[in-house]
Amino acid sequence: MQRLQLQGVVTSSTKTNPKPEKSETLELVFDRRRKVLAISSIIEVTGATYDLLNCLAKAHLRGAGEGRDLLDYPVIQAGRLASQLGLDDEASVRQCVSRSRGLLGKKFASAKLERQDGRDLIENLPWNGYRLNPTRVRVRIASET
Repeated sequence: MQRLQLQGVVTSSTKTNPKPEKSETLELVFDRRRKVLAISSIIEVTGATYDLLNCLAKAHLRGAGEGRDLLDYPVIQAGRLASQLGLDDEASVRQCVSRSRGLLGKKFASAKLERQDGRDLIENLPWNGYRLNPTRVRVRIASET
């Protein structure tokens, strides 16, 4: 049994492992020339999922450039996102987001990372829209030279 002393108060604890740290921030590096996204230099994403995340990244970078608080980063409404992605309607956007979350979860699991961390990259604020989870990602654009 481990004994802890906190400001003159003695307590005991049977825990041997501290609570795990909050999940780390993931670095998203977009190579717009090659249309490839590298996530923390471990996972590569292309295709429709790349297109979705690239649209969300533009809004994310705009929020960062405006100096907004993380929780005030902009969202993209489903209708606008459909237009940017060349999709027919909001239902198609929901389907694209669902498939992308599934793909990200599988890629994270294959890389021996937490499946849920991949799924949580895309945040949905009901009745507002979609965005990259600002508390979990850091976005960069690869140089085009």
